[in-house]
Amino acid sequence: MLAVAYAGELVRRDLLRRYAGEFIPRRVLEAEVESFLVRQTDPEILSWRAYQERRFADAIGHVDRLLEDAEDRVGPLVQRGQIFYMLEQYDSTRTSFAAAIEESRRRDERELVILYESKAMLEYCVGFALELAQDRAAAEEAYARALLEDMAFHPAYLRLGALALAAGDTATALDQFELAVQIAPLEPLPRLMLGNALHELGRYRDAVEELEILTELEPYYADPYLILGMALETLGDPARAVSTYSDFAYRATANDERRGWVAERIASLKRTPP
Repeated sequence: MLAVAYAGELVRRDLLRRYAGEFIPRRVLEAEVESFLVRQTDPEILSWRAYQERRFADAIGHVDRLLEDAEDRVGPLVQRGQIFYMLEQYDSTRTSFAAAIEESRRRDERELVILYESKAMLEYCVGFALELAQDRAAAEEAYARALLEDMAFHPAYLRLGALALAAGDTATALDQFELAVQIAPLEPLPRLMLGNALHELGRYRDAVEELEILTELEPYYADPYLILGMALETLGDPARAVSTYSDFAYRATANDERRGWVAERIASLKRTPP
C-alpha cells in the first residue's frame, strides 16, 4: 500500500503537469500508476510491492539487494524481519531484528546523537519471535532488554505477564499486567489482559471492576463485555449478565464464533427463574 501510494503521488504530480491542472480521469491515473510500477527497478519500491502482493520470497530478494548498497541498514533489516515473520521463519525473524539492533547501536556510536532512539520495539520484536520459536527464557531476556531501553514500554510487561501466566506464576503475571495498566491507563489491551487474568484466577469482583472501567473507556470494543458477562453470571447476577452478553452480541462481528455460545447463555439465563 505504501509503495502504491508513493507511486501514485509521483504519477499524479507528473500528470498534473501534463494535463495543465485539468481533471485527470481515474482510469488514466490507475493505468499510469501500474505502468510506473512495472517499469520500476528501485529495490525498495519492488520489495514493498512484493510484500503487498504476498510474494514474500521475491520481497526478501529485493531487500537483500537493498542491503548491498544501503547507507542506513536498519530499515531494510527491520523489513527483512517482518517478511520472515510472515513466512513463519521465526529464527530468521529474530536474526534480522537482532542485526537491526546491532546496526542501530553502531550508528549511535558513529554519529552524534542528539535524541537517543530507543531500541525497545526492536528488542520486543526479537522477544516475540523467540516466543513463537518456543524459547521462553530467551524471549523473557529480550523483553527485559526492551524495558532497560524504555521502562514505560508497556507491551513488554504484557508479554512477560502472559509468559508468567502460561507458566503458572500468577503472582508475577498480575504484577506485570498491573504495571502495564499503571503505565498506560487509557490503553484497552493492558486492562483487558488484567481483567481476563483476574477472571481466570477466580477473582471475579476484581475482574468486574477492571472490565467496567474498560467498557467506559472503549464502549465499542466487544471482548470486555464477554468476560464481564461471564464474571457477572458466576457472581450470581443473571440480569446484568444477560444485559452484558447482549452488549457483546451487539458489538461483535457477524462471523464471531462466540456469538452462538453467547446466544445460548442469554436464552438459558432468561429461562432461569429469579
